[in-house]
Amino acid sequence: LAYSLPEPINKSLWTSTYVLLTGGLALAFLACLLILERAKIGAWVMQSLSILGQNPLFIYALAWLWVRSYSLVPTSDGTLYESLFLWLALMMPAKLASLMFALLHLAILWLLAWWLHRRRIYIKL
Repeated sequence: LAYSLPEPINKSLWTSTYVLLTGGLALAFLACLLILERAKIGAWVMQSLSILGQNPLFIYALAWLWVRSYSLVPTSDGTLYESLFLWLALMMPAKLASLMFALLHLAILWLLAWWLHRRRIYIKL
């Protein structure tokens, strides 16, 4: 198999370039975690990630439902999803707004996972 520039990195189609890219990023992330763990630093990183990992399927399903529900709420600019993104895009470049939009959702879901962790609630699907 030869890889060339014209093959898109497409999640929906699970192209081979997408698989190689995400697999490589996952390995690089795991290597960083291993380095942090071996160096005895970054305990807060490990704790933060373990909080997300205690209810992973619930958080994953809720993330999908959460974002999909935005398209059900109409606003003057289209849907709530579009309005929230446009609001962020007014303050920063579109690519940065997209990143911030995703990170804000991750923060909200992490807070929910933290709340579940504090109350020792573990949802198994």
